[in-house]
Amino acid sequence: MKPVAMRWKPANGSTGYDTGSAWYLEPVAGPPRRALLALYPLAEERKGTVRLMAATGRLLAKEGWATLFFDFFGTGDAPGDFADATWDRWQTDAETAFDLLRALSGLDRVAVLSARASAPLALSLAKHGGNRLSGLVFWEPVLDTAAWLRDARRRSHFRLGPARTGLSENDVDGYVYGGTLWNDMARAPSAGTPAPPPDVPVAVVALAPSGRPSAETVRLAQRWGARLLTANQAPFWLESDTVAGEALAESTRQALDALISP
Repeated sequence: MKPVAMRWKPANGSTGYDTGSAWYLEPVAGPPRRALLALYPLAEERKGTVRLMAATGRLLAKEGWATLFFDFFGTGDAPGDFADATWDRWQTDAETAFDLLRALSGLDRVAVLSARASAPLALSLAKHGGNRLSGLVFWEPVLDTAAWLRDARRRSHFRLGPARTGLSENDVDGYVYGGTLWNDMARAPSAGTPAPPPDVPVAVVALAPSGRPSAETVRLAQRWGARLLTANQAPFWLESDTVAGEALAESTRQALDALISP
């Protein structure tokens, strides 16, 4: 996996480069036959996902996939402060990464893997990608970012207890949401999220240690007409330590193989 230059658009409107916020994983052998853009989940949930997505990318590399990983503005190793991030900014980041992967891989079409609350950003790529979007795979998609934000804040307040004294109400697990981003996410119920285009194949991977996905995930997959797979995997967003990702990587490989021909 190697760092690659990704063009960012800083808040002041100028153009800059940062080489440490995007990583390109090439196939183990030969040129890329398929390409995958990986979208990390948002904020604190990213921490438990980096190794899971890397494990998935390494498995796919054995089958000729090229994968691009990147951090949204203000997160991880990306430039900028989280407090300055906006939803529009993150949509632009996803579109930039989509185009970069096409250039790096030399392939015209790209699939997208999304985890949790990055799902609406993945869906927004359908308009940008058009017929260049070959498929969508979702890990436990979260469409109602308003509810997700409320739950994250509630868990953060519970964990910190009295230690929260003096912190901003928009401080969630140490991530201070700027007013624009907070408002964008707080008024974006799932009903307003577009469904995947009918001509784009979709799969949903449910994390179900019991082997039974949640009723909500089943309903969503049915509503989308998506292929539903389950992984015997603990919910990474609820774990304090990184969990093993072999089951999730294998389920993702199966989903992509079912959706997209080499």
